[in-house]
Amino acid sequence: VALMMCLDRKIHRAYVRTREGDYELEGLMGNEMHGRTLGIIGTGKIGQLVASCMKGFGMRLVCYDVYPNDTMKDLGGEYMSLEEVLAASDVITLHCPLLPKTHHIINEEAISKMKPGVMVINTSRGGLIDSKAMVKALKTGHIGSFGADVYEQEEDIFF
Repeated sequence: VALMMCLDRKIHRAYVRTREGDYELEGLMGNEMHGRTLGIIGTGKIGQLVASCMKGFGMRLVCYDVYPNDTMKDLGGEYMSLEEVLAASDVITLHCPLLPKTHHIINEEAISKMKPGVMVINTSRGGLIDSKAMVKALKTGHIGSFGADVYEQEEDIFF
């Protein structure tokens, strides 16, 4: 949730400008989360907590999980196919384990199905995202912003 708000409100950009003595507001206006669509990939405990927080912001919740659950439905989450979630979402957040089936679940093909300017958040496992495809999409502007506290080669360092 903090990464979403930081990216949406351009907090880091404002911080960098302030450190440099630049107090210009141009380019720092954020967007409202209210009324936007949050795509949650992985609706276990963490996905449910994120959904609960973002529901409070007035976001529509669309979800994908191989095991749909009633708690997410009770929060107002609407289960869809992965492709439908990718296409419908303004913000996509990942909360699933890294398995052979989920490795690079966000790849060039998946990115091509997303809305232009989408925000992608990964606080789950770095290997869920094809880093090269993500960098390419960021450079072209198809991905509007990307926030992560994990990266693809993390297992070599931490595990």
